Amino acid sequence: MSRRYDWFVAGTLVIVSVATGIFVFERLIIQAPPLNFDEAAHSLPGYYILRDVRNLDLHAFWGDFNIQTLWPPGFSLLQAPFLAVFGTSDSGARMFSFAMLVATVALSWLVVNEVSPHSGSMAVLIGALASFCAPGWLFTSSWAMQETPVAMVCMVTFFFWARAYNTKSAVWHFATGFSLLFLFVTKYNYAAFALVSIGLVDSVMRLRAIAKYRHAPGSLKTDILSMTCLYLPVLIGVPAWFLSGTDIVSSATKWRDFSFFVSNEDSGYALLSEQNLLFYVRATTSWLMAGPVAAIICIVGAVWAVVKTKHPGTALLAVYFVAGFILASLHQLKAERYITPLFPSLWLLFGIGAVDVVQWLAAHVIHQQDMSERAKLVVSAGFLAVSTATMAANGARLEPVWAGATATDLRLVSDHIVAWQEPDNPLLIIGTFGELGPPLFEWRLRPMPQFAKAKEIQYDAPPGDGDAVARVSSWLRQNPTARVSLIQVAPTSPLFRTNDMQAKNLWKQKLATDVDKFPNLKIERQEQFEETGLRISYLVQK
Repeated sequence: MSRRYDWFVAGTLVIVSVATGIFVFERLIIQAPPLNFDEAAHSLPGYYILRDVRNLDLHAFWGDFNIQTLWPPGFSLLQAPFLAVFGTSDSGARMFSFAMLVATVALSWLVVNEVSPHSGSMAVLIGALASFCAPGWLFTSSWAMQETPVAMVCMVTFFFWARAYNTKSAVWHFATGFSLLFLFVTKYNYAAFALVSIGLVDSVMRLRAIAKYRHAPGSLKTDILSMTCLYLPVLIGVPAWFLSGTDIVSSATKWRDFSFFVSNEDSGYALLSEQNLLFYVRATTSWLMAGPVAAIICIVGAVWAVVKTKHPGTALLAVYFVAGFILASLHQLKAERYITPLFPSLWLLFGIGAVDVVQWLAAHVIHQQDMSERAKLVVSAGFLAVSTATMAANGARLEPVWAGATATDLRLVSDHIVAWQEPDNPLLIIGTFGELGPPLFEWRLRPMPQFAKAKEIQYDAPPGDGDAVARVSSWLRQNPTARVSLIQVAPTSPLFRTNDMQAKNLWKQKLATDVDKFPNLKIERQEQFEETGLRISYLVQK
């Protein structure tokens, strides 16, 4: 591929990325409600890491690094620099995820250069356009969640391994091992997928090499050194994660949260049921691809890439996708976004396969062994036109989980509750739920200088003895100047009917309606949001 064509691809990808970013921002981010529970729980530690670095506070950094046990701290380490540039806002936290999507595309160029250099930048362009056509991938990139950062770290890991295979360098093997360790502290299960895939492909290639060069001098020594560099960071780093920082979190707590993450709750599907085993097949054809036909074409192109290139790097991408897809399909906790980090590898393989098909057609139909620059531009323009039309068609399907009046009211409620607080007075917020959860208010309050060190910020039933009412009563007696906010959701509200509310937060709503059991409280003012059934009460003690 010519240098001039490479610049054309780079420019096209920049334009497509910016245009898609503007679409995601205007359609999915600024119209969305505040960060939900999981988004805020992911992003708040990113702010803490950033604060610790700015303050050069190594002790606080160590604590904030180790305190993240259910969702490990890799996400926060990646997000912190982004928050430094774009600020600790909901939009800034979410645009980080889209930036990681774009970074994944950029890194795929490095992977192609290692595993299929003859495919060049055209493969990157085609794979990137396939990813931008996937409505579920764009939707995922609008959430401050782990999926796009995980995909980015995976792509880094695959590049390191492919580079290590090509160069036989111990340094690149060590970089691969360290990247696997970082992937582990970014998301446990995808580190397992990547480790299994690399271990399998790497072992097969070593066995083949041993059979072919069994008598080559120094080969055994080289193998031992490279394998040590590859696996030692993981063998040392993973146990160190569980055994270190016990002054912050016990090893038992880390292991408990790790076990919960791996086993987790299920979605109510029987293990061998059609709903469970075919969940991600349906998600692929309807949400993670442009459609069933696109999914079939993409898979055929990926298979073609593996067969034709015969490079272990393409085999690694395929094994990672297939192994991850099967294991995720067997797991009984289901959500479309959980499987999205697998797909950049599939889209990249499709790009490599598509280029090979185009080159084969050029050689056998028009008898042109090397495609001319004009032919490359024509083919690229064709893919770009189809992708643009597909993106335009799928764009109409995309909107935030809560949009319109519901999103507006949720934003207003969170803003008003935060604005009403006074840093010199303890505060208690009762009636929290997924869309207005404790992590959101911590995310909003803690970056404010006046609330940075406020200790008495409590939610729902503060720690203590007795039932929820007794604990609130006890806390109010201990904090006579406290300001209390009640969030009440009407049973007719769509927010009340969510699974999260019904399974986890109904007791908080009951507590919010039991305000008459706290006779020392008086209502200063109330706000009613009719369309969404939200009522906010602001109370102080008499």
